[in-house]
Amino acid sequence: MKWRYLPVLIFAMVAMAGINYGPYLTCPSTGGATVQFGKDLWDSATIEWADSAAYVASGSFDHSADISAIDMRSSYDISGFAAGTRVYYQVSAGSETSPVYSFRTTPLPGSPIHFCIYGDCRTNEAVHTVVCERMVETNPTFVIQTGDLGDAAWSVDDWDAYFNAADTLSTRVPYVSTIGNHEIPTDIYKYLFDLPGNEEWYAIHAGCVSILNINLYTSYLVGSEQYNWIVATLSDSIPPETRWVIVNEHESPYSTSNHGSNMTVREVLKPIYDSLGVDVVAAGHDHCYEHSYVDGIHYFVAGGGGAPLYSVSGGPFTVHCVSSYNYIEVHADSSDMCFWARSDEDALIERFCLSDFPVGIAERLQPHGFSLKAFPNPFNTTTKIALVFGFDVKKLPKIEIFDVSGKRVRTFRKPNRDGVSGRLTKYSVFWDGRDDSGGVLPAGCYFVKSSDNANIATTKVVLLK
Repeated sequence: MKWRYLPVLIFAMVAMAGINYGPYLTCPSTGGATVQFGKDLWDSATIEWADSAAYVASGSFDHSADISAIDMRSSYDISGFAAGTRVYYQVSAGSETSPVYSFRTTPLPGSPIHFCIYGDCRTNEAVHTVVCERMVETNPTFVIQTGDLGDAAWSVDDWDAYFNAADTLSTRVPYVSTIGNHEIPTDIYKYLFDLPGNEEWYAIHAGCVSILNINLYTSYLVGSEQYNWIVATLSDSIPPETRWVIVNEHESPYSTSNHGSNMTVREVLKPIYDSLGVDVVAAGHDHCYEHSYVDGIHYFVAGGGGAPLYSVSGGPFTVHCVSSYNYIEVHADSSDMCFWARSDEDALIERFCLSDFPVGIAERLQPHGFSLKAFPNPFNTTTKIALVFGFDVKKLPKIEIFDVSGKRVRTFRKPNRDGVSGRLTKYSVFWDGRDDSGGVLPAGCYFVKSSDNANIATTKVVLLK
């Protein structure tokens, strides 16, 4: 495989006839995926594809498209197939034609799904190649890549090494990637990867999981465009069929390796994750494997895709850690999500399921129960307390707030109806930190409770001054 890049911004060109890099897959969906590859600026290009029934029966393709734009990047969205279909494809540019590759479309919403997680694959092409070969053997539907694909964002050699190593995997399995610090500046990354929306933060929904991909190198502070997108997506845009929510961000709020925990992520984003139903946070940045469990959420550092290994010590929140090249194999269905962390030598590092762990205070809504969520949390003026039902509401329970001594300080008897989203019915109240008599309460921790004859929901809020 060859890679040559056209630095458009400085009007220089290095071109080779034929396919210069790729093909590779992104944007998995129930109907298809996006196929991308590089070519000479002036070369014509085509893509051909067929489902397994048509291709196996005839050995030929029944769909094709001319994608001969004057560009060194070719991109085409294959779509229109049924969920779970095996699709065969081939690309051509100039006088060169690729081998025939295939991939699977994602299953129906809510269905079981199998995928892998890895990151920080820069520097050591040989290790990255082996890790990709290991993942291909597991036959995943897609791969979550946690950032740092190469060492230097503008380096031709680094991108050449990335495509050479990932070829075994990326031609057959769509990538769901996020931006790492080694993708900064992002011009080349965004040129090479045709992703949804602004290509910096976006969501993918596949089977029973939803993945939010976040760029930690563009502002995510409270009130920023990205922060508002994260809140809106978690609050209102997760499909009702989704059972598990995963956040893909390059730096973890819980790490005991060289870079350590990203405390800004912990202070700004963790409260959102706690209150809006996130189950797993995947990250890299530190070149090791570390699994942490905090407030009902599993945090992974999966930065062992080829970058030089870092030591990792573990801490009070660490479940398991090791300085090793690694990837994670994941199987998810509507009842559980199970993980196998493995080394580049295929040694088992850790195996567990979410059901092996106690559910934290930010427990996820079950089909026949209800949950409480508060946002913002902590707060210093007003917080919105949401009561979310997974069933038809006949009698609306009240919402009560207690201080740490167990004294009830505020009661809301008639929450306001916010509406219906998928299978969920939402009610809410706004609490301004006052008691039932209007008195201002002191800063501290308070507990919110709502219950009926069959169910109980609680959450914790922190009032700041």
